[in-house]
Amino acid sequence: MRFHFQMLLLLCYCSGMQAQQVTSQYLYPGNAYFLRTCGIVQLPDSTYIIAGDYRNGSGVEEKLLIKTDPCGRMLWRKNYPAAGPSVAAALLLMPSNQLLLCGSVKDTSYWRMHLIKLDTAGTVLFDKRYHVGTTSGSNCYAKDLVQVNDSTYYLAGYDQNGSSVVNIFVQKTDSSGNSVGSSYFFSSGVQDSCTAMIRTREGAFAYLKVSNIQKELIRTYVGSLSSLSWAYSLPDVPVALRQLPDSSYVVFGHIGSGSTRDLYWLRVNKNGGLVWQKTFLLSAQQDAVDMIVTSDTCLLFAASTSGVSSSSCGKGLLMLKVDLNGDSLWTNTVSWANSCRWAGAVMENNEGGFAFAGYSGLFSSLPVDGYFVKIDGSACVYPVPVGLSAAEKITGAPFVFPQPSSDVAHIQIPMNKTNCSPELILFTPDGKCMDAGIQSVQWSDGKLDIEMDCRPLPAGFYYFKVYSDQAVFSGKICVSK
Repeated sequence: MRFHFQMLLLLCYCSGMQAQQVTSQYLYPGNAYFLRTCGIVQLPDSTYIIAGDYRNGSGVEEKLLIKTDPCGRMLWRKNYPAAGPSVAAALLLMPSNQLLLCGSVKDTSYWRMHLIKLDTAGTVLFDKRYHVGTTSGSNCYAKDLVQVNDSTYYLAGYDQNGSSVVNIFVQKTDSSGNSVGSSYFFSSGVQDSCTAMIRTREGAFAYLKVSNIQKELIRTYVGSLSSLSWAYSLPDVPVALRQLPDSSYVVFGHIGSGSTRDLYWLRVNKNGGLVWQKTFLLSAQQDAVDMIVTSDTCLLFAASTSGVSSSSCGKGLLMLKVDLNGDSLWTNTVSWANSCRWAGAVMENNEGGFAFAGYSGLFSSLPVDGYFVKIDGSACVYPVPVGLSAAEKITGAPFVFPQPSSDVAHIQIPMNKTNCSPELILFTPDGKCMDAGIQSVQWSDGKLDIEMDCRPLPAGFYYFKVYSDQAVFSGKICVSK
């Protein structure tokens, strides 16, 4: 096997962005249809699993999983079709490194709660559906998922019967997904739904209630799903709920409607008393989406905002980190030219940074694609690797580096060592991204040496780009076998 390289320095740039910086961005094409993400987890090998749903060519939703490498490059994508529409709501990584994906599925005429257990290869271990409505004609929807241990799961959601009465309910299952009971919070005609639920440190449950009359944070008594200990009235629509180490609670949501919608977050002590409440005003439409408690015991929020002017539709991903007093530590936004970008989910990764999953596009014109954004505390900002322009496709005789081994190629670039890890992206001749198969990255004598495994590559030529905080290099690799 022989390898030849040709390389050109394309451009140099520096980044002055504040706080956490974008280090990776990837699109997952909806293939001319709608793709929406709802969850992201990281596996022990640093790869990611993203969950969501996808509208197929017949216009029917299907649940899906996307697996990526540590940088966000897609390794595989699997759809899980059902007899009718099937939408995803929450993804959970178990201590056993198996996955739980919950949502709703429509069987015949009615919606049911839906729970799928999978391994990290995306293979279904069980597929369970639950119809626990108050009447035989109820539609049942799951919105959140709680795992108490490896043998008990709780699906939180609501059911709606034919008279439009909506009741919050929780479905309990065993480790095989078999129903072992359910609990209802009857509303006496008020339309109640549950947007999030957690298991508290004390062994009780806390959940967010949204009705046509009021919004509340509710805590149950220990050992009970239906006996209420206290309720705290919320200012408007709550979306995410977390408990802090001191057993207090934080709620993330949005206030208002239409073109002016503000974000809010508040903290309530373990007895239901308000500690503080904060509002994020941006004179824009903002939608709260997700929240996590970080390893340094701060709060990170993910939201969608129309306060991003670089996109033709003005919708972007908004990231906010605050301390335990609710005060801002930093904010950041990510947008894409000629595209809207909606937040989907956020997690803290094993690199000390954060990974976001969401969806991007214009609803007035398909496709709507899934996306991945990874941020850390460095000064690295890499362009989105969506392909090569005609000007970047290099012609002429390739530059030959020292003879590589039979299976490994070395791309050598004049570059001093930086704090940023370089990104190597391979492209097929028609400009599609590929997994580069990087084995090692080393600096020596003012040179960057990237060792790449070329065994999976068919014979032919490929373009490559190397991104760093110093420059973007572009070139061609020719593989002969």
